[in-house]
Amino acid sequence: GANGNLTRYSTYSQGIQQLESVYREPGESGISHAMNKLFDAFSGLSSNPNDPTARTTVRNAADVFAQRVRTAYAEMSAMDEQVNAEIQNTFTQINQIGQQIATLNSQIRAATSSGGSPNDLLDQRDMLLRDLSNLSNVTTSRQPDGTVNVFLSNFPLVTNDHFRSFPTTFDAATMTVSDGSTTYPVRGGVLMGQFQTLNRIAQSQAELDTLANNIRTQF
Repeated sequence: GANGNLTRYSTYSQGIQQLESVYREPGESGISHAMNKLFDAFSGLSSNPNDPTARTTVRNAADVFAQRVRTAYAEMSAMDEQVNAEIQNTFTQINQIGQQIATLNSQIRAATSSGGSPNDLLDQRDMLLRDLSNLSNVTTSRQPDGTVNVFLSNFPLVTNDHFRSFPTTFDAATMTVSDGSTTYPVRGGVLMGQFQTLNRIAQSQAELDTLANNIRTQF
């Protein structure tokens, strides 16, 4: 739903802001600035190839550029580990909520069968469903006995009062989770934002690799 999409966008935006800070751009502490200084140093050396000062300037500029690339790459790797840990936390939250909904389903069914009106229980379940929709895409199917079946990313998380643990094997590149036999698409919520952030980190690391290799090849 809309809330899940807003949450996904917020999660992804926060990740991108953190990733962009790694580049320290624009500014003198950024990779682009270090690369420009390296080009300038080589330009100065080409005019005075035997000048020891010009040679030292090139070595120093190259060291600064290489160190900034290595630092940025290491920080991205740390971000990758952080996001993976956050994904595991999201899985834990999903399963905790699923278990609670299954328990409430059982209580609601018992109350309904005895002629009661379990409004408080229904409100609790609705709140849990809203929380769940912030984590990933949710669809529900309400049953005549008062229970509700819950599908998260098309995975049958809750059926009547039976809870199934959400798969923790995932592929961020394809935005899916898998239980070993079936693959389920993640299309919203915090989990989707986290997958998108992982993909952006991988893309940024690949771009740094390409940049470093191109510089090395040219020089």
